[in-house]
Amino acid sequence: MRQGIIAIFLTLFTTSIFGQWSFGPRVGVGASTTSNESVIVVLHQDALAYELDFIGNSISKTFGVYGERSFDFAFLQVAALHNSYTSSFEVSLYGEKAQGAQVYYQKFQNIDISVLAGGKYKKFRLGAGPIFGKNVSTKSDFTALPGVEVKNSGINLGSQAAFGIDLGVFNIDVRYIRMVKSVGNNLHFANVLDNGFKTRPNEIKLTIGTSF
Repeated sequence: MRQGIIAIFLTLFTTSIFGQWSFGPRVGVGASTTSNESVIVVLHQDALAYELDFIGNSISKTFGVYGERSFDFAFLQVAALHNSYTSSFEVSLYGEKAQGAQVYYQKFQNIDISVLAGGKYKKFRLGAGPIFGKNVSTKSDFTALPGVEVKNSGINLGSQAAFGIDLGVFNIDVRYIRMVKSVGNNLHFANVLDNGFKTRPNEIKLTIGTSF
């Protein structure tokens, strides 16, 4: 199935470079479906141990612009979107500097390049494609913890599948989005290569756009 999606995307892309595109704004909100996960990170050198419980992600908010090239029974859509959300963790610290469970937050600001291609029939459309995300800003409570270094999460990749409908000048769709990097991937602990998280963020997102 993945090879088929890639083939459809490449065909649409190569045949639409010189075609007529429409452009406009696009906004969206997403509800996280990411499952909870708990890990323990031991820092032997500092005689510390962290118990980290990923609680979840807040509602994500996106806004930006998109362009679309339509065919008789297909479409290609490319968007540049600002995406923001907050991750929550419950953190317990064991050792000489022990502390009870407290909630720590990380607020992310990302720029996502979204590519969506697929088929359409009358008002309905079905598509899939990749997402290329770049983290541009992170505010993290973890900077106050000993032995923890907060780094920019850099570039992240993801995939999406969407079901949409055209209502007048509006294009509305519901997307399932799944990213490649695990939750907390920007958290680095002294002398620990992997913080242990395996869960990858995913969400259901409603987006609305209009084009001219």
